[in-house]
Amino acid sequence: MGRAASVACVVLGAAGLALGQGARPAAGFFGEAGVAPALVDVAGDSVRQELSPRQIADLAAAVGGPVRIEGLALDLQRTVTLRVARFNATTPTSRFEVVTEAGVEAMDFDPSSVVLLRGQVEGYPESRVYLGLGTRVSNGWIDLGPAAAATGQPRRYWVRGQGEAGSAIPGSMVLDVFPAIAPPMRAFGSESGASASSAGGELGVSVCGVEASGAGDGPRARIAIPPAGAVSPPVMGPTWDTGTILGLKQIEIAVETDLEYFQIFNDEVAAGEYIIQLYGAMSDAYIDEVRARIDVVYFRLWMVEDPYNSPSPLNQFRNEWLNTQQGVARDTAQLLLGRRDLSAGGVAYLPGLCNQSGFSWAGYVLGSFGDLDRRDDYSRDVRIAGHELGHNVGARHNHDYGLDTCQLATTPATRGGFMAYCSQTVSGAGGNMEPRFETVIREDIREVLEARDCIADDCNLNGVDDETDISLGTSMDANMDGVPDECQDCNQNMVLDPIEIGLGQVPDLNGNGVPDGCEADCNQNGVPDDRDIALGTSMDVYQNGIPDECESDCDQNGVADYTDIRLDMTRDVDRDVILDSCQDCDGDGLIDRYELAHSHHAWVGSLSAGILREFHSTSGVRTGESDDGIMENGDVLVTPDGRVFATSIGTSTILEFAADGTRLADLAGPAQGLDAPTFMALDASGDLLVANRGTNEVLRFDLPSGAPMGAFVSAGAGGLVQPYGLALSPSGTLLVSSNDHRVLEFDGQSGVFVRELVAAMSGGLSAPRGLCVLADGTLLVASSNTFELLAYDVGTGASLGTWQTVGNGQVLVLIEPWDVVVGPRGDVFASASGLGPESVGGGIAPLHVTTCRVFQFEAATGLFIKAYVVGNDTELFNASGIGFYPDFGTDCNANALPDDCDISSGRSADVNNNGVPDECECPADLTTGAIPGLFGYGVPNGLLTSDDFFYFLAQYAAGNLAVCDLTTGAVPGAPGYGQPNGVLSSDDFFFYLTLYAAGC
Repeated sequence: MGRAASVACVVLGAAGLALGQGARPAAGFFGEAGVAPALVDVAGDSVRQELSPRQIADLAAAVGGPVRIEGLALDLQRTVTLRVARFNATTPTSRFEVVTEAGVEAMDFDPSSVVLLRGQVEGYPESRVYLGLGTRVSNGWIDLGPAAAATGQPRRYWVRGQGEAGSAIPGSMVLDVFPAIAPPMRAFGSESGASASSAGGELGVSVCGVEASGAGDGPRARIAIPPAGAVSPPVMGPTWDTGTILGLKQIEIAVETDLEYFQIFNDEVAAGEYIIQLYGAMSDAYIDEVRARIDVVYFRLWMVEDPYNSPSPLNQFRNEWLNTQQGVARDTAQLLLGRRDLSAGGVAYLPGLCNQSGFSWAGYVLGSFGDLDRRDDYSRDVRIAGHELGHNVGARHNHDYGLDTCQLATTPATRGGFMAYCSQTVSGAGGNMEPRFETVIREDIREVLEARDCIADDCNLNGVDDETDISLGTSMDANMDGVPDECQDCNQNMVLDPIEIGLGQVPDLNGNGVPDGCEADCNQNGVPDDRDIALGTSMDVYQNGIPDECESDCDQNGVADYTDIRLDMTRDVDRDVILDSCQDCDGDGLIDRYELAHSHHAWVGSLSAGILREFHSTSGVRTGESDDGIMENGDVLVTPDGRVFATSIGTSTILEFAADGTRLADLAGPAQGLDAPTFMALDASGDLLVANRGTNEVLRFDLPSGAPMGAFVSAGAGGLVQPYGLALSPSGTLLVSSNDHRVLEFDGQSGVFVRELVAAMSGGLSAPRGLCVLADGTLLVASSNTFELLAYDVGTGASLGTWQTVGNGQVLVLIEPWDVVVGPRGDVFASASGLGPESVGGGIAPLHVTTCRVFQFEAATGLFIKAYVVGNDTELFNASGIGFYPDFGTDCNANALPDDCDISSGRSADVNNNGVPDECECPADLTTGAIPGLFGYGVPNGLLTSDDFFYFLAQYAAGNLAVCDLTTGAVPGAPGYGQPNGVLSSDDFFFYLTLYAAGC
């Protein structure tokens, strides 16, 4: 697609008026300037465009306030205008250091090079925008808010960039904007001493291990939920577009990291930029929720081994810093870890500000907010780090306030804010969370912040204590109340708010020192929303500070959608906080959830249940279940044409189910020779192979008829004992796991024994179950007795060690792994068959949280991504076989949005107008291998290699019209170009060369 012309910047406002000498312009007096991105093209289902952060920063500085990003494309059919203001997450004296072999030195990094922006989307009053734009990496989101339900399009979009790479405009960067399958960020809107709390995000790890710090602040009563009619503190609400924020506190945080954090980026500058973007995102949330900004005053990057090796390094971190880093002035410190072998997602002292308990750690860092590969759509880094800092500033967990019961394995599914456990005990995991604080928790935090003399006031957001501003004359204080005057004229009439209120010139019904006319009044009754809520005039069921009557009600049932969802989470299966019943992107009367027709959903079996359960492709929420009839499921296999097969070990049967779970006629049973069938696989010809444990054989059945074809691998061949996992190797041989701790190899055509590929106990292999061959030639074996996925070279059988990187032997344990498969987007999924109703913790010792039934890993590294299926509400225990349902033209790009809407919205291109998003097509991809007769020959694999070229040559020489008749003419755009004509000619050959050169 050609590059669109960049729109020239237009200055829309005028210079501001000053309150007095040295004062900043008051809110609303700022001018605005506009800048437009330049469209590049469509990449996958994201819209790629260029934007200059420096241009935005210069404009913001020139007008002293918000700027407009005009015409930013969410897709090719829809653009939006963002109104954003620049802010900082560092101070003028912040230090960034790096530890190398040579010692500690200053980083070659300027924090001000990262442009942080926060604001809204014009026309969407409850929208939220956060952008962190760097020279190497960029991260952010655009959340349209509840009003998105009326558009039929996604509510939330990720913004992701890799700096200036590929940019044609000097100083600009290429950004990808793509829909997120995720919750929104936010809608606007007694313990003694310090203890340690922890949280695991959607990780499913241990939470709330309590440690005495020995450095507490004495007894501190837990704050109860205020009774009806109580007057609450000022509602925090939207603050992005004001030049000042009355009562804003400044939390100065020092950030430490580990070597694994650096290895996420392998780039010093990118690692530094992400720190600014991450803590900027946290600051954006904290400013709105509790009127506190977060400034990184110190950052240390380790490019060599770091001193933090404990599974729970809170005390290790604390001791290290108390002994060596006392020279770093700070309010609190956080250790940010890239490690995947930690005891929790994070741990923090509560409270922990300005004392020897001012420490926390947050682990399992991903290094991005949203992922183009959809491996994490829940901004986990923001939530976990924000949760742990929440403890430092006085917040307890939601259940401590009686807000939910997510600390219990038996809790009903629900949602929660920063401090909830609902990511660990409820299906949907991180999709159940939003980075916000419920109002009662806001009160707790504000009490701590107000009580700490060390926490500075910074109402003018300049990173300098207000007291210092006044003493230096940078700010005026005409009424000598210790507050800069520029922060006390919200209605911009040049009269200080306290004077107006004192004289009775403006009302202040809630007594918070802010004229009511400057506060949120969504129901327009002349009373601030927080006052309505406190008096009971308005309800605020889920404590976001917004009266329920002002919330979105897309189904018009008189109940706020969020309340509907919290009461019945099955109404929001994809966990995007829009009622599924309101999502019909193409307006055809069939909601999107059903239009997707099970595409990419996972069917998962159980060793203990008689049914299969179906789970949403991205959220992992249960969407259906099969009819009964299984006794000890060994495997689930879904064929390319959508037939769902399940082995029943106890009844020696292979059952077949329809896509909706209806039981169809059994494929085979004891009469066809089945005896305790375990795993299944399709051979190169599409017939079904079945590991028959009871007879030590591998049987073959014709598909589609199901007629038995006898033993493919004869009984005991090669010493085969109780076979389980089956997989085809890249060379077309059959690999079989044998219960005597080996993996055997058989000829893929004849079933004749070839060799012992993996010797008994090699690499620690014990009780092997499922097998999986990755694209790079790595063989994965589920080693049930050792709780590992073991890796081997598929060509030599050489052990490559433990493959997965997750947990520490006590938490996030893959208990008795059973099946291991590659999912629709190339990630690896593994089931934990040992997690039964009696062990809801997922570790060696029982814990009080529900953990992972199906794990998701990155195929290239084995790094743990997230808990795909989690929560007792799934009713899945002793998970066994996993099979992903194919796509039949409804969601080829696996983004959980209907393809026809991707195309109609312009998120996906469809140049050839065949109704298939172009990113799903690679017309030059013809084969998986180059050897006729071997597995994959003539079967596309999504990759373009020389094999494809030579395959075309062979078919062209053979006169294969089905493959090689591609065009009628050779001139692009001419009639017949790209249309077969039943004749092979040189035009077809050169047409294929063009396709091949274009790549996928």
